[in-house]
Amino acid sequence: MALQGRRGNSGAEPARVPARKVQTQLQFRKCENSTCGQTLFVKEIEKNLHCCKHCGHHFRVGSRRRVEITLDPGTWRD
Repeated sequence: MALQGRRGNSGAEPARVPARKVQTQLQFRKCENSTCGQTLFVKEIEKNLHCCKHCGHHFRVGSRRRVEITLDPGTWRD
């Protein structure tokens, strides 16, 4: 009770500040090569065809993305 008097709190709960969302989690990725380990910008990785620009390590790519990289647009259909 004495503690509430010191803070000037009249028994009401303090207003809670909403938690901030971290936007950097999906913007950066670490190189999976154990000797490199550089932090890379995801858009740079995609622009470099999923390769690390420092050591040349190839990141895993899904089948649909690999087809998009390999074939010219409009030349292949499912």
